[in-house]
Amino acid sequence: MINQPVFGTEMVLLTFIVLIIQFVFVLIHFGVIISRPFSKSNWRFLLLILLFINYSISSGLLPDENIKYFSLFVQNILAFGSGIFLAIYYYYFLVKEIEIEQRKFFNVKILLLSLIISFGTLYITTYILYKDFNLARNIFIVAPVIIALYFCYNTILEVKKLSSKSSVKSSYKCLNFAGKLGITFMATMPIIVAIGDYQLINIGLVNISFILIVISYYTLILLQAKNERDLNANFKDEQSLEYYNLTPRELEVASFILKGEKYIEIAQQMFISDKTVSKHASNIFKKVECTSKEDFVIKFIKN
Repeated sequence: MINQPVFGTEMVLLTFIVLIIQFVFVLIHFGVIISRPFSKSNWRFLLLILLFINYSISSGLLPDENIKYFSLFVQNILAFGSGIFLAIYYYYFLVKEIEIEQRKFFNVKILLLSLIISFGTLYITTYILYKDFNLARNIFIVAPVIIALYFCYNTILEVKKLSSKSSVKSSYKCLNFAGKLGITFMATMPIIVAIGDYQLINIGLVNISFILIVISYYTLILLQAKNERDLNANFKDEQSLEYYNLTPRELEVASFILKGEKYIEIAQQMFISDKTVSKHASNIFKKVECTSKEDFVIKFIKN
């Protein structure tokens, strides 16, 4: 039943149901944006949902010979492009919001360049030369599969490392775990395409990533709200830290600093690097016009 085409198109029922769910989350998230319209994080998440919607529509409808508005060449570019940009932005979003650690060959730039270059040189060039969609697809898909396996392998190592940290605060652990696990499901996208045109399986697996990122993001929002409440409850200054235009992530770090946590302890609890904590702390002190951690604590914490 769920693999039956709907409305006389290539889109199956499951994809249509997924689209409805994604549009519902767009409406829900507009409520979040209204509450905090100046939050860059909220706008980033809205864009991510829209890219999931774009992927569901493109992979569900394209390519289709019955669509006369675009040539099959353009349709294939739109279909593959929607998946490429979703994968890149999904990883970028995790780096920006959850601050997962990047390494030399495990980062957004490598993912962006490798996918864009391989698509341009392998898919588009092959089609222009041979006018054969299947040949272009089969040659191009090799690169994304290799990239996906590489990122999947590195993510599994990160998840394994994360699982070993059983003593660390559970909320941040679950947040990080869900975000990283989502990468492994996102990595199945080119692998399924390489096997065959299985829209049902592809949409199902990719949207596990959607569910995980929704859980991750709204968990993050709840954690940040709790930290802000804790800050306001223990505040000495007449103005709250929000007055100083601290980002939600900086407010989180500030909350831990005012509780007397060391940088290495903050890093362990938030599952980010010591370097990232130091960077946030430096930005915090600059914005609130303090020269050191000690000055910051003296200025803001109640006696």
